[in-house]
Amino acid sequence: MKLKNIIKNRPNLFWSFQLGGWALWGAFKYFYTVAVVEDTAPHYGLYITGITIIAILMTLILRYLYRFLWNRAIWIQAIGFLAGSALTGYLWYKARGFIYMGWIAGSKEAKEWTEKAGELAELYSRVSFVENNYSPISVMLAWSAIYFAIKSYRLFQDVRESALKSAAMAHEAHLKML
Repeated sequence: MKLKNIIKNRPNLFWSFQLGGWALWGAFKYFYTVAVVEDTAPHYGLYITGITIIAILMTLILRYLYRFLWNRAIWIQAIGFLAGSALTGYLWYKARGFIYMGWIAGSKEAKEWTEKAGELAELYSRVSFVENNYSPISVMLAWSAIYFAIKSYRLFQDVRESALKSAAMAHEAHLKML
């Protein structure tokens, strides 16, 4: 599919940004952790894949909330923006913790890795604590800001296109009148 078709077709544009953006986030998260601690916990790649899929699903819910709020008063949009981002970030944080503690940290391979890694496991634990406690809400806020920015830009482009069409029609009518 050509880039021009993706840009003009709003659902294609949304899905391109949604899947592409989250894939980049997941890849960055994985490779950043690998760069910091060199040897990740067992099944860490699957964990990142899982939380990325959960994030995609949660931001779809946010999208429908924001669509509902779009034509409301600006203060209602602001409250929805902040509350939706915070709640989604918190729920994502809880889901990530549940998956990590139940799947990765509790596994036999993780216990063996922790014993073998020694100080590296401690560093890994510190990086994970900071990232897991502060990242989810800020990531959801960033996603929401990007969503609103793109939607506002598209609205601006629609108004601009409509104004240009109106001006062209007025000019054409003026020429016909002459």
